[in-house]
Amino acid sequence: MQVGDHAGYEALVHRYGQPDHALIRFTRAYFHDDGQQLLDCSPEAVAWLRRRGEEHAAALTEIAGVGAGLLSTGQFNQLDGFVSALAERYRIHGPPTLRYVTLSMLGHSASFQGRLDQADQLFEEAARVDVPDRTSSVNPPVEARAAFRRGQRSRAFRILRAHVADLLATGYTDNVRLAAAEFVTMMAAMDRLPDAARVLGYLSRAGDLGTRAVQTLVPDEAGTPEPHSAGRQLDAREALECMRDILRELTEDQLIAD
Repeated sequence: MQVGDHAGYEALVHRYGQPDHALIRFTRAYFHDDGQQLLDCSPEAVAWLRRRGEEHAAALTEIAGVGAGLLSTGQFNQLDGFVSALAERYRIHGPPTLRYVTLSMLGHSASFQGRLDQADQLFEEAARVDVPDRTSSVNPPVEARAAFRRGQRSRAFRILRAHVADLLATGYTDNVRLAAAEFVTMMAAMDRLPDAARVLGYLSRAGDLGTRAVQTLVPDEAGTPEPHSAGRQLDAREALECMRDILRELTEDQLIAD
């Protein structure tokens, strides 16, 4: 799921059967970032896990299913109430990773609603949570955005470039969409519209969350998506490689200017 291996996932389901099982329907909806399907099937998956005493897996499924489904479908009022209660629960009882994830989700909700100051506060609070090493982080795109808004463009490019390099090294394409949204916004602000359009093509086809990011985070001046070679859009890894190359150029240009 993290590396976007659709064929591998389907082969696994085919090998072990039960494609209509609650957990399989949940993971398939999550894999394809289908927000409405997540909302429809996640409660059954959560209940199935809790009946078997798998509370940690149930909590993860609740956040990744119900929470992400509400975010992807733009049901922000419901999301804020639901996830705020979870964040408070995890503040008191732990684990810290789930508190980090819920605070980050609330930050994205605030971003999608245009409440950028509140989003920054939530992301900063999330960044202060002491999580285990190698916990998957959504902080770098947020840090890059904040630096760019303060006029620290060179720092913003370096942060986002390092994050893109990490995603390429780990293969965690599940986290590419948020980096892409910040990249497109930066390119549009700098009037580098062809660069913005290349990655916007990926983002506009990257599931419901990608579509939501285009609708709420990406400025109109970013333009329209540019098709890749032979009319095909960039996939996640190609989008990362594209961003890496452009950010490397911008970072080197900024060093020369400095």
